[in-house]
Amino acid sequence: MTDPRPYFIDQDAAYALPAATAGVVAIDTVSGDDLTGPHPYGLIAQEADGSLTFAIPGTDDGIEWVEDFDVFPISTPLGNVARGIWGAYSTFKTTSGAPLGSYKIARVVGHSRGCCMALLASAEYGWPCHLFAPPRLVGSAVVAKTSLLSAWHVDGDPVPDFAPGWAEIPGVQRITAPAGVEPWDIAAHHEFRTYKAAISAFYASFP
Repeated sequence: MTDPRPYFIDQDAAYALPAATAGVVAIDTVSGDDLTGPHPYGLIAQEADGSLTFAIPGTDDGIEWVEDFDVFPISTPLGNVARGIWGAYSTFKTTSGAPLGSYKIARVVGHSRGCCMALLASAEYGWPCHLFAPPRLVGSAVVAKTSLLSAWHVDGDPVPDFAPGWAEIPGVQRITAPAGVEPWDIAAHHEFRTYKAAISAFYASFP
């Protein structure tokens, strides 16, 4: 399992869109259409070694929650996908106008709903991906086409178990929630900052 910690800053930057984030070199941004119109959906960032990371945030408004719960399966060129997820992914476009697939992306990172988008991008373009709290909203044919670097599930977070009729994401690493997260606080277990703390503690436990 590849260490995802170097790309935490990119995932945070994706949540900050459309604002810029200090320390992140943004090459391009990606938008799409939700039920209300254009919406920022991701960031292509350049790492210190010159490689590119595509970071996709999770749900951040009420309209996206509506789309998230539209789990009706539809057939797509990549395989079966939840209708709400495909409705957003299929409208992805870069701010620059360059085809998304023209970028030589080294990895895709996604949190929550962004994991579904990352899996679709991995299946379509062959880009390896890191997943934080991946819900099961893509079919087995999509999963079979993907290249997973790592996938994480913090204990107490219900989102990775959402829609159990869908395909399992292989190789998901379950990790303990960090100290200070109340056992009954479901939202806190799902937050990206909780995943950052839990994954950092996981790697710190190795000599």
